[in-house]
Amino acid sequence: MRKILLPLLFICVVFPILAKAEPVTDETLDKLLMLSGLPEQFADYPAAEKAAMEPFPAVKGATEIDVAVFEAYKSAIEEEIKPDFMLSVIREELKAAIQQSEAVKVIEWLESDLGKKFTMAEINATKNMMEDQPFMHIPEILQNTDNVEFAKSVNEAINGTEVFTKTMGIQLTTQMYFMETVKHPESVGGPEDFKKKLNLKSMVSEDMATQMAVLSFAYTYEGIDAEDKEKYLDFMNTPEAKTYQDAVSKGLISALNRCYDNLLKNFAKRVREKEL
Repeated sequence: MRKILLPLLFICVVFPILAKAEPVTDETLDKLLMLSGLPEQFADYPAAEKAAMEPFPAVKGATEIDVAVFEAYKSAIEEEIKPDFMLSVIREELKAAIQQSEAVKVIEWLESDLGKKFTMAEINATKNMMEDQPFMHIPEILQNTDNVEFAKSVNEAINGTEVFTKTMGIQLTTQMYFMETVKHPESVGGPEDFKKKLNLKSMVSEDMATQMAVLSFAYTYEGIDAEDKEKYLDFMNTPEAKTYQDAVSKGLISALNRCYDNLLKNFAKRVREKEL
């Protein structure tokens, strides 16, 4: 009798829970992404990538071949770094991970005055990082020790170190392949072979990624008062916020991997076709 009752008890307890796990609707997903600030943050991503390389053609001693390589890289960025595609990958991850009830709670936060304040801080920080070069102001950022401690808490809440380790690895690989192509366009080889030779773990340590993450969060949220920061941390540690953030992070890494893989392949093809 006991063997029969246990499965019945399991069904009675678990089935109502599963039945309440309503899949997120497309309408809710669209609203969630619209309010997240991600479309605004991604909009300038291709321009930022190109701007990072803009000083290169003016470097003393740059040859016509160097400039041609740079132009090939810019063209590859325009074709492969697509904000809409990146958002679509994140949307796929959210659709697979978050339930309707969880998405609604995240939307409630994003629609609140406090949620809007943090979202706007993130949008502004993304734009300012392209113009202000915030890491030139590291001593100033570190002087605000309370804000740095808050940034550490944010990093822990969203597993920022892992995200920064992976994203920094992707971008570092791309930059190194570009520079190697500039130096040895005739012998650099394809991006896949190049990546196999790299030891990213030795170049992007966990400590380095943590420092970059903390500095980034400290810069982003510097102007927000302590009470609001506490409320933000309370929200970020809720189950629904963690589900949301984990899906966004996973989608971001997947999108960057795919975009930058395509960028390197596109760039390598252009270099070969031009016979630089």
